[in-house]
Amino acid sequence: MEIITRENFPEKWAQTQNNLAIAYKNRIRGDRADNLKRAIAGYRAALTLRTPTTTPLDCLQTGRNLGNLGFQEGSQQMGDKTGWELALEGYQVAMEAVEQSRAWATSEQRRQEVVRESIGVYENLIQAAINLGNLPLALQTVERSRSKRLADLLAVGDLYADGQIPPDIRQWYQQLQASRQTQAQLHQEHPDLPEDNPAREAYATRSPRASIATQQLQAAEAAERQAWEALYNFDHITAQLQKPQPLPDLAHLTALLPNPHTALLSIYTTTTHTHVLVLRQPTPSPGDLGQWVTCHTCASDSKNDTEDDNTKKDNTKNDLQSWLLDHWVNPYITINQGETKEERQQRRDQWHQAMAPRLQELAQRLQLNTLIHQHLQGITDLILIPHLFLHQIPFDLIPIATPSSSSSPLPQGEGPGVRAYLGDRFRIHYAPSSQILGLCQSRSQQEPSTLGIVENTTSDLLYTPLECEWVAQTWNVQPQHRLQGAAATPHSYRELLTQVQALLSSHHATSRADDPLASHLLLANGQKVTLRDLLSPLWRFPQLLEVFLSCCETGLSFAAYRDKTGDLNREQLDEPLSLGTGFLIAGARSVISSHWAVSDLTTTLFSRQYHQARHGGSDRLTALHQARHALRTTPQQEWLDRLTADQKLAYQTLQQLLNTKDPNTSAAQARYQQIGEIRTWLRENFQPADIPFQNYRDWGAFYCLGLP
Repeated sequence: MEIITRENFPEKWAQTQNNLAIAYKNRIRGDRADNLKRAIAGYRAALTLRTPTTTPLDCLQTGRNLGNLGFQEGSQQMGDKTGWELALEGYQVAMEAVEQSRAWATSEQRRQEVVRESIGVYENLIQAAINLGNLPLALQTVERSRSKRLADLLAVGDLYADGQIPPDIRQWYQQLQASRQTQAQLHQEHPDLPEDNPAREAYATRSPRASIATQQLQAAEAAERQAWEALYNFDHITAQLQKPQPLPDLAHLTALLPNPHTALLSIYTTTTHTHVLVLRQPTPSPGDLGQWVTCHTCASDSKNDTEDDNTKKDNTKNDLQSWLLDHWVNPYITINQGETKEERQQRRDQWHQAMAPRLQELAQRLQLNTLIHQHLQGITDLILIPHLFLHQIPFDLIPIATPSSSSSPLPQGEGPGVRAYLGDRFRIHYAPSSQILGLCQSRSQQEPSTLGIVENTTSDLLYTPLECEWVAQTWNVQPQHRLQGAAATPHSYRELLTQVQALLSSHHATSRADDPLASHLLLANGQKVTLRDLLSPLWRFPQLLEVFLSCCETGLSFAAYRDKTGDLNREQLDEPLSLGTGFLIAGARSVISSHWAVSDLTTTLFSRQYHQARHGGSDRLTALHQARHALRTTPQQEWLDRLTADQKLAYQTLQQLLNTKDPNTSAAQARYQQIGEIRTWLRENFQPADIPFQNYRDWGAFYCLGLP
């Protein structure tokens, strides 16, 4: 080291220090403790020059090496620190280097790759922090690792909050639209290839069948992705994104809790553990905020689990995400791969039938009863931030143990007896990340006074017009705020969002596992509003308070991405890219979304109950619970009584229109007949005391994303 000195060749000197440290770490000869001491000294020396802001890639390499060394030793004392403390030292520097490298990346794809390649840094830092009892740092790191792509898009949108969109951005969006028009034209020219329309029956769904695209269609979709990538090449956007995302402040996280009865549950799965970090509001005085963070760690899935949690290494494997992929995600994806309508319906029925035992097993894997007993006493509301495939899970429907005493009777579940779900014990709303929840909270809060409706855009859903008419009557929706059938285009949809504070969007929608950003709302003539649209700077609606997506799969996000070769890969980054999240980014404070493909009939009834409760003054969570309760407890006779009154009113309206020769007579006639068909279906299939919609397939799909 006499020639390669720190002063003369600083970069080579730092590289040599790193390499010497590696050699000492792996050295077999000599005293092991002395070798590790020299390795630590070498890594630390290299990090004096390899810093996050000067050479982030080199800093990442050395910081990760130091962290891995400490993580491997665990609770063993290593000079002035334990292995876990040394792991924190190395991984924290490495994490800052990842953030800086990501900020300097010149494309969206590279920004994703930087974090994807280094996700182990975040994972091991979180585990080391938990093992040390530094739960605030663990929670902050978990939330820093989430939704980075969405945070970027928030930053881009903030550039144009005043509506002044630069010409290059508008031209970029025109390229997107041109690609979209090509796709729509291909669908029209090849009627054997587009999505099949669902059958007009009581349990028809609001999701078209996915089909195999032609090479031309694939090329058009690839062009759309390339146009999206070009967004990150604009200088004014690149400048905005070249700022590393900071570690969330614990005080800001605590501020997300509106009262002492609300807890935030941040879930994170590593290769060895599943952690639920619980944040509660300090009371009666704040004191040390850190003491209000607790951790529920689920036992490893390994049957040979004999080590103490503080000393476990990577020899026990946590297969939760793989289990979710095999037993929840992939079986759902295969539904639409059926060749015939009957086969697809059979697969859908099988998926729903398997839901109850799978949710029961998930409750056991997450040890929810222990979580409730040890961490959630005195809590009534939960803010739930899932991880990866857990974003697809309807936590409201997970069964829990019945409490021995309760201030209120347990609601009826499906089948005989009484069954309690997590959603019966707690009011639950979900968030993609704490950062996005904070954004929703920072926006102005008020009750909506104007509601817009987008309805039956493909004119093939039998009961959707009835739903929308009921809601329009309840909210006194003006004709200019209703987009019906062919009137629903991407342009008119966007214009409507600038005019109203709340939206009911009731039509077909689908989530794309192969390209999440291509998930879309299906409008007239094959046109679409995609997730890419909702995330773009041109779709920003600061006055939009809430959205009810009365469609299929709008809250469904798939943890997958395409690599440079176009192959589909399982995603390691927590980016819940769903249509519901897109509306949060676009400006909404809250979105009611669906976990799966929903029934036209039951969604019509559910939406009516929800909007009546919402218009009557209930907050979103309360309205959601009231709609669920109505469907899961109302007997056939009561439904018939309500619908009889509805049909009488519809008949009176029809007669008035006929007498005045109003042009809307046909629509009124259809509503009258539709109500009659529902009554007939109920009479033919159920007895007066039966509860037609008690299965949670009928009432459990919708959930609240964002603010309650």
